[in-house]
Amino acid sequence: MRILILPTRWESRAALRSLPGALPEPEWDVPTWRVGNLLIVEPGIGPELMAASLPHIESLGPHAVWLFGWCGGLTPELRVGDLVLADATILSERDHDLATRISHPPPDPLLAQVRCLAEKLNLRMIVGPVLTSDHLLTSVEEKRTATATGAVAVEMEAGPLALWTATRSLPFIHLRVVLDPLVSPLPSTRLLTDEHRRVSKRTLLFYALTHPRDWSALWNLIRQARAAGQVTADVIAALTQPDCPLYPKRN
Repeated sequence: MRILILPTRWESRAALRSLPGALPEPEWDVPTWRVGNLLIVEPGIGPELMAASLPHIESLGPHAVWLFGWCGGLTPELRVGDLVLADATILSERDHDLATRISHPPPDPLLAQVRCLAEKLNLRMIVGPVLTSDHLLTSVEEKRTATATGAVAVEMEAGPLALWTATRSLPFIHLRVVLDPLVSPLPSTRLLTDEHRRVSKRTLLFYALTHPRDWSALWNLIRQARAAGQVTADVIAALTQPDCPLYPKRN
C-alpha cells in the first residue's frame, strides 16, 4: 500500500483530475480516496494537522509515503510551476529541540525516473533540502531570512511526516510544485476556514473586499494557483502511468 499525501483541497482537487477512478473513503476522519492500491490523504495545512493525521496514516499500513503539493521558492531561480524534489527536511527553528535536519535522499532509480518525467513535461526540477515552517512565510523578507537554513523551498507539512517515516524506516518521497517564488509575497492575512483550513470562493471574495491593499498579492496567488494546479495534474498523470512510481495497481 502506497500513500500519497496532498495537504489541501486545492492540491488534491488538481491531482484527482488525473485519477478519475479514485473513490472517496467516507469512514475516515480526514478526506481520503482510493484508486487501486494507492490511497490519497488530504490532512490539511500545517505541521499540527499533519501530525494529527499520522495515526490514520499508520493504520493504513503503508509501504511507502509520498508527500506532494505546493511550496514557496527560496532560491532566485525557482519560478511558478518548477518542481522541487526534497533530499532532506529542515525543521522550523522553533523545533530546535528536535533534529534540525532529516535526510531522506530519493533512491537513484527513482530520481532518474522523476527527472525523466520532468523533462517529458518540459518542467524544471531541482533537488535539495526543504524547510518545514510552522507558519506561512508571506513576505519576501521572511522568505529571504529562511534562505539562511540552506533550504531551497518552504512548506508546512513534511516535518512530522519525515520524523515519523524515519523512525519506521519507511521510504519517504517529498515532491513539490512551486506556487510562490522568492520575490512573490502572499496575502498578509491567513485565509483559513474550517478545521482543514480550506478556502472557499466566498472567503476569497470577502477577503478581497475587506483587504484592498492585498488585491495585487491575492490576484497573483490565484493566477499562480491555477498554474501550479495544472502542473500538479500533469505530474500526477505522469506518475500514475504503468511502470511509473505511483501506478495504482488494481486487484
